[in-house]
Amino acid sequence: MILFFDLETTGLPTRRQAHYSELSVWPRIVSLSWALFRGSDAKVKHYCTIIRPDGFAIPAEATRIHGITTGRALREGAHLHTTLASLLQDIDLHRPKLIVAHNMDFDRPILLSEFLRLGLDDSLASLPTFCTMAGTTQLCRIPRAGGGYKWPTLDELHRHLFRTGIEGAHDAGSDVLSCARCFFKLQQMGLTAY
Repeated sequence: MILFFDLETTGLPTRRQAHYSELSVWPRIVSLSWALFRGSDAKVKHYCTIIRPDGFAIPAEATRIHGITTGRALREGAHLHTTLASLLQDIDLHRPKLIVAHNMDFDRPILLSEFLRLGLDDSLASLPTFCTMAGTTQLCRIPRAGGGYKWPTLDELHRHLFRTGIEGAHDAGSDVLSCARCFFKLQQMGLTAY
């Protein structure tokens, strides 16, 4: 079983490489989605929700990226504690052997910091991970200003693998399924160890 996840946030961390326990460094989750797959054609579950802000607002700069305003999140959002408890329940029930995300070094500590804020189990921290961004830089070979190659966005990776972009970029629900599609294509190409 493989767990894919994606999230949208209030912004960027104030300091990269900080441990997730340094809560003030990490932005808050605005939208969270996860999908569980038994194989490339065996989606077990797909879940996506906007998160109700509790003690924070969503900055306009973040809204410009993902389209979620504080007002919308207050109206439509689910409570973070309930959502994370549901994710933990899925992890306990399905026992994924691998967690996959696009930009794992960004998404994972944010997710873990939210578990810590709420006093929830962070067993997710011990599971093996694969990052579809870091793992495909050499495959996509997109030139970076100053030399070398830049990390591909999820849309750039999808275009490289499938010759078409993704619909609904920066929507956690759409992005998590696009990430899964890319991962299984990479797996088919023999480019993952999983």
